[in-house]
Amino acid sequence: MVLPMAVWQNERSQEFRLDKHVSFEHGYPCRLLSIDGTKCRSVLLEDISEGGAKLTVFGAVEDFDFSEFFLVFSSWATAHRRCTCVWRNDKQVGVEFLRHKATQPRARKLPAR
Repeated sequence: MVLPMAVWQNERSQEFRLDKHVSFEHGYPCRLLSIDGTKCRSVLLEDISEGGAKLTVFGAVEDFDFSEFFLVFSSWATAHRRCTCVWRNDKQVGVEFLRHKATQPRARKLPAR
């Protein structure tokens, strides 16, 4: 089974990743914040790579919109990533980091001659 976050498992439930990742032995406390800022959930960051992360979620997740949200790393929300959920079970969530869409370069005005 191939997942968008470049994670897949074989028949023996061994996990393979294309991106190098960093695992946290005791987890790193973070928060999930809905795009509109109305809902927040506490999570532990279990591991992270350039393309995504694995999180352990505390509390109810049924009413949280996992289609697009922020993963907030700092208490003042200065360090965050925009995410989408690629897999989820009772206590853990796999997220993919969304990249900014490339903007069109602005046309330069030539000076009048």
